[in-house]
Amino acid sequence: MLNSQDLNFLFAPPHWLRSLTKRLLTWQCPAGEKKIFLSFDDGPTPGLTERVLEILEHYNARATFFLIGKNAEAHPDLVNALLAKNHAVGSHGWEHIDGWRTKTKAFVKNAERFPAGISTSLFRPPYGRIFPWQAKTLQSKGFQIIMWSLLSRDYEALPDLDAALEKIIRLTADGSIVVFHDSAKAKKNCLYLLPRFLDHFNKQGFSFVVLPMTQKP
Repeated sequence: MLNSQDLNFLFAPPHWLRSLTKRLLTWQCPAGEKKIFLSFDDGPTPGLTERVLEILEHYNARATFFLIGKNAEAHPDLVNALLAKNHAVGSHGWEHIDGWRTKTKAFVKNAERFPAGISTSLFRPPYGRIFPWQAKTLQSKGFQIIMWSLLSRDYEALPDLDAALEKIIRLTADGSIVVFHDSAKAKKNCLYLLPRFLDHFNKQGFSFVVLPMTQKP
């Protein structure tokens, strides 16, 4: 039977994977300043993204939103709202496609496509699935491929939210890139976990900041 330590990989990628791919993929930000790099995938989603923004504002937290391009185009008001509150945006693809099942040309085109007027050099592959040659092609176009130090798994049917929160908190550290989701299927879990997560680290003196963004050529 697997114990809690064995299951850590479900929330945090193993060190061997980070080490093997660190030249292509960003898993962690520099530590030393008590900063956590909060991020959200799959939005924007009406009725949820607004509530997420309210929670973030309450804790004076900034985050990076990895937007599905077609969602962003459909809801420009939500994109404008998060930018107005000094959050940042990254690409999560025009559609949520699997890099392992998609040819490189189509995958890169999907990653690059973004609503007019919005620019970013950050890309997070859907499902975290990307081949090295896909990552290299995107890097040659000026993108930084952002993965994560900690995945909240808020999109799943978590049987014990308090136990999940405890694990997420335990695995988060200075410089961690943490993923939540402002998507419909994550709504219940996100709205439960997020304020409690923020409250814990806020009391520990951590700040929540946007991911550093490189300049595209």
